[in-house]
Amino acid sequence: MATKNSVGRQPKVNIKIINKLADSISHNYTISDGCQYAGISRQPFYRHLNSNKTFAKEIATAKENQNKVTFNFVTLR
Repeated sequence: MATKNSVGRQPKVNIKIINKLADSISHNYTISDGCQYAGISRQPFYRHLNSNKTFAKEIATAKENQNKVTFNFVTLR
């Protein structure tokens, strides 16, 4: 039995894009600036925000972390 090839384009929003958006939003960027940084327009952002629960959860977490101070201690040898 032959496997069926998928037809169409790959989805624009992948895990790499989600991480870039969440990072930019958590650093107090606007939605427009975050989308520009991630390389997508606002239309797919809002489409995925309404349809993809994982994406919505990541963005909500990033918005919660906007005003929190983070520390990163890196030890170089």
